[in-house]
Amino acid sequence: MTTLSTSQPRSYVFVAEFIVYSDCGSSFTTIANPFDASLPDLHVSVRSWSLTFGYCGNFFGVLDGTFDYLPRIRALRDCIRQARSMGQISLTDSKIVSETKAIECALQSWTSPFLPSSSRDLVACLYRHCMLIYLYRTSYASRTSLLFTTMVDQGLQYFGSVPYEMLPVMLLPIFILGCAAWEPAQRRDILAGLAKVQSWSRLKNVDHTRELLKEFWVKMDIGDEGVSWDWEAIAAGRNTLMV
Repeated sequence: MTTLSTSQPRSYVFVAEFIVYSDCGSSFTTIANPFDASLPDLHVSVRSWSLTFGYCGNFFGVLDGTFDYLPRIRALRDCIRQARSMGQISLTDSKIVSETKAIECALQSWTSPFLPSSSRDLVACLYRHCMLIYLYRTSYASRTSLLFTTMVDQGLQYFGSVPYEMLPVMLLPIFILGCAAWEPAQRRDILAGLAKVQSWSRLKNVDHTRELLKEFWVKMDIGDEGVSWDWEAIAAGRNTLMV
């Protein structure tokens, strides 16, 4: 485990947490896999430091553990992308099904470390919910379904209950919800959510995210599953990052 030696430990924990969050956030919109062998070690270190120095965290997904499964989902996604490029993809492949089920069970077994029904608990649960959506958008056919409609509806319900002070960490969940939204009403709610995030947090990349989602929705509506599945390829042309 990485050690921490500094006169300002909380500041260093914040920086380390931001590094992990940035790597995880960029994984949704970059073709190149941002994860390397050092990330799990840094992730564990950040948690250890947070307990030692009483740091509750500023970025969700890291200390609450919902990002623990991202490297596995990304590895699965890259495997599927490679198979697609060779014309060999079958979403019923036993390895894909087995890994999807294993990650799904792990996410469903996750428990929030925060006080039940608190604002931090609510946001952490939304992040976990979005990790499940990301998994399903990776392993299931890229077309409208009851599963995606239900998952997005549930995610929007979570988002609707998020207090204003938590809006700065809502861009990533809103993006993931948008990537699974085929229904026009859901898309309107997602655009309204982006406007809400922008009005409160003034994040500079909200506009880029909005335009990326609009382009992505066009691809989804055309019905080309190969294109609409691979939103990293669409984002690559826009240089859009979530953080």
